[in-house]
Amino acid sequence: MDDLFAAADNQGANVLTVTQLSNQLRFAVEKQFSRVVIEGEISGLKRAASGHMYFTLKDDDSIINAIVWRGGVSRIKAPFEDGLYVVAYGKVTTYGKSSNYQIIIDRMEPAGIGALMQRFEDLKKQLEAEGLFAPERKKQLPFLPNTIGVITSPTGAVIDDMLNRLKARFPSHVLLWPVAVQGVGAKEQIAAAIKGFNSLEVGGKIPQPDVIIVARGGGSLEDLWPFNEEIVVRAVANSDTPIISGVGHEPDITLCDYAADHRSPTPTAAATEAIPDRIELQQKTSNALATLAYLTRQKIKHDTQELKALKRGFPDPKSVINQWYLRLDDRHTRLHQASVGRLRLLQQRFANLQNRLRPDLLQRFFSLNKQRVNEWDKRLSHAINRQISHHQRHLDSRSQLLQHLSPKAPLAKGFVYVADTNGNLIKSATTSAKDIVLHFNDGERTAKLD
Repeated sequence: MDDLFAAADNQGANVLTVTQLSNQLRFAVEKQFSRVVIEGEISGLKRAASGHMYFTLKDDDSIINAIVWRGGVSRIKAPFEDGLYVVAYGKVTTYGKSSNYQIIIDRMEPAGIGALMQRFEDLKKQLEAEGLFAPERKKQLPFLPNTIGVITSPTGAVIDDMLNRLKARFPSHVLLWPVAVQGVGAKEQIAAAIKGFNSLEVGGKIPQPDVIIVARGGGSLEDLWPFNEEIVVRAVANSDTPIISGVGHEPDITLCDYAADHRSPTPTAAATEAIPDRIELQQKTSNALATLAYLTRQKIKHDTQELKALKRGFPDPKSVINQWYLRLDDRHTRLHQASVGRLRLLQQRFANLQNRLRPDLLQRFFSLNKQRVNEWDKRLSHAINRQISHHQRHLDSRSQLLQHLSPKAPLAKGFVYVADTNGNLIKSATTSAKDIVLHFNDGERTAKLD
């Protein structure tokens, strides 16, 4: 018993509270693992309202909790996404309230460019198979847009260079939709900006742009990764407004470039290609006007020469008209002489006929013709009467037959026939007509069928 209590007394000298033990473990772990580099797959990614990022890193056998404080989130270039294999830098610590250990990450990068490129190629194949990159989906860029929408960071040289280039080429109305172009939340902001520009009312207080430029300066594959995210690529492909992708520099290619209606090598090039150069347009217009004026003068000169050549091939109009005047005078003279001669000939013939006509001859001529007329009149009257009698008999016969065949003949005997209101004869009791007309010999009556 004494030994037992002695042992208890010795142990009592080393008794620790749970918090004390937890703190000692935390100090020991942080001292031993003050700087570690681990590799694993992001899983269970969550962003707290405070801005901190919480997730786990895992491999085939184990997991470890990981935290990125809000201040470090903006400094990490690697995309935060479940399933991404990363290399994380930080220190290991413990959390006494849950007896867990975890790593506080201050730097993180993809586990290799090859991993990101594999994700790039896999997503590219998937979206390409869906037809999002098909040439027939590409929309024509407007020649001279009134309003240009720009989606990029509101700070930095990119937006300044683009605005300066647009102002120098052809001053237009520019709408800037500010977004983060890398880091946490960038992909959601970019996709929302594209949808937001498309939702603006055409001709509204804030007009819908005629063309949208999605822009970002150059950077590493990790920096440009938001423009390879599926949410952004689908937003670009589904935009009703034509989109120019001006992401990175000449060698940089993103999936956004494939989905856009036009790809520019740089943001400044995108601004250049979005709108024509005012000076070039003025020069082209001046050249076109000068060419038109030159061609017009040449045409007038050519037509004048042709007119002169044609004029030489035709006689003098005055001379032609004078010739016709001479011919007209000659025809008039000859016609007058012919008319006078004809009149004299007719007068002579009339005088001869007048000498040959005597009253007794005229009386005999009229008497003979009167007898002929009377005879013809009798013969004609007889023929007409005979013809009338024949037609009257034929008409009477037809009239009797018509009365016999007339549908109204039975009506005189008490029969009735039924028709609808349109005059169509009803022959069956299954008729669909509701309003009917009863036709009697002396009139009509209407009725309704049940």
